[in-house]
Amino acid sequence: MKETENQELLTLTQQLVDSIVAADSYLRLTQSLDASGVLETSRCEETRVWQKQGEKWIHVHFHRRANA
Repeated sequence: MKETENQELLTLTQQLVDSIVAADSYLRLTQSLDASGVLETSRCEETRVWQKQGEKWIHVHFHRRANA
């Protein structure tokens, strides 16, 4: 992340699929200043899948759709 960058997660949805699988999905907004000092905003949708292994939740899959 750039020093002049701001990120925010919107519309976070968490779902427990069963006792050992969970999924998070959200919209990520990223704001930064370009070389001219003009504010740029981009967004993408992200999904993360987690699996419980023993007592720990392990991140097993990530998907990003840019410019959603």
